[in-house]
Amino acid sequence: MREVLLCQAVAKLACCSCAAIAAWATQQMHFLVEQQEDVWVIENPAVVDYRAAIHDSLDPTSKAIFLASVIAGPSDWPNIFPTLVEATRQEQKAQLCQIPLPQAALVPRKNGQGPTFL
Repeated sequence: MREVLLCQAVAKLACCSCAAIAAWATQQMHFLVEQQEDVWVIENPAVVDYRAAIHDSLDPTSKAIFLASVIAGPSDWPNIFPTLVEATRQEQKAQLCQIPLPQAALVPRKNGQGPTFL
């Protein structure tokens, strides 16, 4: 049961922006975080010689695996978070969490009958 709750919590966090993940990592977990342009490098001091980087263009499943590997270590995360991938897929469906698509631009019509999409 604990594993399921852990997986759900990490999956929910993985659907957030990298800035929110970095804030959680520093405030809640006391991880070391560096920002290098649009890339966030996070290091867990308890996991020796392991640093991982994320950016906002990653899909939530990749972010979830990144978080689990930083929390538990690159070789131990599958044992500690056994249902992580499925939990992340469910969270994506629940939140409709996807890579943002460009928004269509509204342009007024010349005939004055309301906006149209480009």
